[in-house]
Amino acid sequence: MINRFWLYILFLLYYNGTQAQDHGFFNQVWLEEGLSQSSINSILQDKNGFVWFATQDGLNRYDGRVIDHFNFKPFAKESISGDDVFSMCQRGDQLFLLNDKGLDAINQINLKIINYKNSQINNQPVYFRIWNINDQIYLSNREGLFTCEIKDTTFITKPLEFKDSVEIVHPFVLSICQTESGNTYASTNRGLFINKKGTKLFKKIANPLLPKASHDEIYSCLTSSQNKILFANAKQLFCLNETKNSITSLSLEAYNSISCITVDKRNNIWLGTSLHGLFLIKDGLNDSLSIDRHFSKTNSRFGLQSNQITSLYQNSKNNSDVVWIGTRDAGAFNYSYSKNSFSIPTSFVNTSDPNFFGITKDKDGIIWAGYNSGILKLNREKKAYSLISLSEPLKRLNRPVEALCTDKENRVWFGYGNSLYLMDKQNNIYIQKIEQLIPGKNNQVSKISVLNENELLICTAKGLVKYNIKSNETKITDEVIVADNPVKIENVISFLSDSKENWWFGGAAGVYCIRKDGGTFILRHNNSDSNSILSNRVLDIKESADGNIVLATTKGLSVINSKGEKIKNIFSDKNLSNNFIYGILNDDSGKFWLSTNYGLSVYNPTTEKFKSYSASDGIFINEFNSNGFYKAEDGELLFGGLGGIVSVYPQKQVLNKNVSSIILRRISTPAFQNVDPGVKLNIPYWQNDIYFEFSIPDFSGENNIDLYYRFKNRDTNLIKVNTSKLFTLSFINIAPGSYNLEVIAINKEGAKSAPFNYSFSVSEPFWSTWWFYLILVAFTVILSWLIYRTRLRRKIEYIQQIEIIRKEESEKVRKAAALDLHDEFGNGLTRISMLIEMIKLQMNKENGEANKLLEVISQNTGRLYQGTKDFIWSINPGKDNIYEIVIRIKDYADEVLYGTNINFKQEGLLDEYKNIRQTPTAGRNITMIFKECLSNILKHAKANEISFSIQKESDRVKLILEDNGVGFEMKDYKNSFGISNMYQRAMRSSAELKIDSVLTKGTKTTVIININATNNESHD
Repeated sequence: MINRFWLYILFLLYYNGTQAQDHGFFNQVWLEEGLSQSSINSILQDKNGFVWFATQDGLNRYDGRVIDHFNFKPFAKESISGDDVFSMCQRGDQLFLLNDKGLDAINQINLKIINYKNSQINNQPVYFRIWNINDQIYLSNREGLFTCEIKDTTFITKPLEFKDSVEIVHPFVLSICQTESGNTYASTNRGLFINKKGTKLFKKIANPLLPKASHDEIYSCLTSSQNKILFANAKQLFCLNETKNSITSLSLEAYNSISCITVDKRNNIWLGTSLHGLFLIKDGLNDSLSIDRHFSKTNSRFGLQSNQITSLYQNSKNNSDVVWIGTRDAGAFNYSYSKNSFSIPTSFVNTSDPNFFGITKDKDGIIWAGYNSGILKLNREKKAYSLISLSEPLKRLNRPVEALCTDKENRVWFGYGNSLYLMDKQNNIYIQKIEQLIPGKNNQVSKISVLNENELLICTAKGLVKYNIKSNETKITDEVIVADNPVKIENVISFLSDSKENWWFGGAAGVYCIRKDGGTFILRHNNSDSNSILSNRVLDIKESADGNIVLATTKGLSVINSKGEKIKNIFSDKNLSNNFIYGILNDDSGKFWLSTNYGLSVYNPTTEKFKSYSASDGIFINEFNSNGFYKAEDGELLFGGLGGIVSVYPQKQVLNKNVSSIILRRISTPAFQNVDPGVKLNIPYWQNDIYFEFSIPDFSGENNIDLYYRFKNRDTNLIKVNTSKLFTLSFINIAPGSYNLEVIAINKEGAKSAPFNYSFSVSEPFWSTWWFYLILVAFTVILSWLIYRTRLRRKIEYIQQIEIIRKEESEKVRKAAALDLHDEFGNGLTRISMLIEMIKLQMNKENGEANKLLEVISQNTGRLYQGTKDFIWSINPGKDNIYEIVIRIKDYADEVLYGTNINFKQEGLLDEYKNIRQTPTAGRNITMIFKECLSNILKHAKANEISFSIQKESDRVKLILEDNGVGFEMKDYKNSFGISNMYQRAMRSSAELKIDSVLTKGTKTTVIININATNNESHD
């Protein structure tokens, strides 16, 4: 045991700050956030969650990110009537406000503004306060309290009577409230008045329990729970219990500046002063009132920045845990119970270097924390602290105190350099217990762990030291045997004895495990093996409820089983605040709290999800330190870092489960600006971009809310939106179709807002509509048909050209043949006829037989001549038309009827028939039909009149041969060879033959020729 005189006596800086103020955690809203003025007259939260600030420079609406301004605008058709806004209240969708020019209302849905006029008087009086109690609007000014009835754009006021003990008075009413029993209280500049339910008169309360000084200048009153009325003057707070008819009070005479009161949902009383900041008052047993906390102006960026409190407010109709504070010179502040679940025990410690490392807390609730030049002893209950400085020789090591612990007997130990020290708590000095833990120089203690009631395990740069508290003896472990090879233990900074009594320790060379059964292994980082641990620098080791080992490294978390297998690495997670993890503390629910280089993260090993907190979430500081973490027996978690110590009781932590509704601020597209949200939008396909801007009133910090969306008719999973200051959604080049947009806000605690839904559509481009497809198909069909017809026409034209050429050649051949045949046959037959005649002259006339033969030869020669003429005529291309056919028939008739008594006439022959072409075959067949008819008339008809006419009817031509002979019965000659032959010739000519014969009246033969058919045949 080292003699006490060998100890270094330390200089004790002791400070007792029993009345030291708490910092608290406050979010400030002022000019930098867009507030129009730093002086707040009134605060109100509307039913959509927006907070409204009344200032001397107009009205401000705040959603936690964006401030909208409402000011008087000269010459504008719509604006508030004055900029100096005194007071506000809401009824339904209307927000009523009083300003220096009168009464206005703003519709909370469409933000339309109405300026009301007092219809009773021309000179508008100025009112300073407005309230809504059970949908009745009350106004007050220096002449008294009035009810207000509003109709259209006018209002009517009716004064309410006030009476003190003697006379009717007209006090200036500063506040009114109503209790559950229906009684209405009014605080005035002449005391506190009550209007009992069912009466019309306000009577002054003259309770003997009230000190005389409190009878006048009652600045504020409001209803608390259980028919309690809270009211105050400048020096005292009173609680009037209607049920008990009792009054209790709390004197703040030393401050003499009470300005406003509110009661939050936890029944905590908030008291604002005009000079001395903010008080949190506890309402205890028997309505006893006591100061719980006092917040005043501080230099902390998250503290209250003003002592001049003008207004207090908390919305009692939603789940918000925020209390709003208005100030005279620093804007507005909000106090969130969820953020104030964290506290800064060192907030009243006055030190130039608030940078804390090793931490422990003894069973007396005293916090011990190491810093660069000593140890802090902190008594929060007494708000007292001691800064225990290290001796000058120790200071030369220039290292912070990182190794602190409290043993089972409530003794506080710390290690520094190569030594072990015990704190003398009573005298605030330290005693050196072991001068050299491991022989040699340059050793440094980094961590002390309690093994049991009698032993400590000390981690150093040169190995492990087991220290026996009773015997003051040490046992050094500076190497281990791994796979039969000795391995040196160096730079140990973390240690764990797990539930199976295996030892785990880590430092700069990986993590070692000495198993209880004697086996030893080492885990190190291998950059080519993703199953290895993340880093060789292991800063802390903890065991999870399921027996897994969790390693805190400078690159994230590594989770392994007790055998060192199944490594799972967790890093770069979107909700892990930082990969550089200093320490791990497991709370009573099994979650791990991680201190990092940027805030605290909470890891749930069951869900494998993180939740992180930064300075703006209530922890005040972002950067923590090695070994600056400790879990106390009462469940408190302590974290030391650059700027102080953070404390949290996870089991008492208030979680913010409030998420406001999503409010659509604006919709715009290239075609439409400021679209009415109530109208379903149909966007043209050529301007298919859409922009949404939302408000989600939330006052717990910019990063507390995440926005998600999906198209319900298209997406299954929600998609996270990357937001900056504004909550916006932009969709570019949206495909045509109908969309049902769903937007949900989720805060850090997993609380969800009600979904926001909006439907819109993008019109189909004309090329994707059904009618366009129909037109396209029709166009394709028509185009294909036109192409086909064009090709067919060209092919036909080509064939026709070939046919024309062929026909021209044929006609040339026919014409030449006709001429040749005419010459040859004519000359030959003429020669034969001449020879016959010469033979007749030379022969004896008496040779009758020879003459008969010659006559027969002559007749046959004549017939042959006639037949030859018909054939030559038919092959002559110049005769292939109706006109020539008729001429041929007429010539034949004239020839065969010559010398008979039959009168022949021809009618209707015109030059236009020359254009009606016929094939050579058709022309010859038609000619032969009528030759046959003429022959039959000569032989059998006994006619004396024959007519041959031609008629044109539309697309037909009729050739009609008619006689007045004896006629015949058609049925008797229908199958005769001559008539059958005529019908066959008509058929071959594509013509129609009709024979009509009546006995004693003659016969009519008609050949009907189809002009189109004959023309087509003639072209083919």
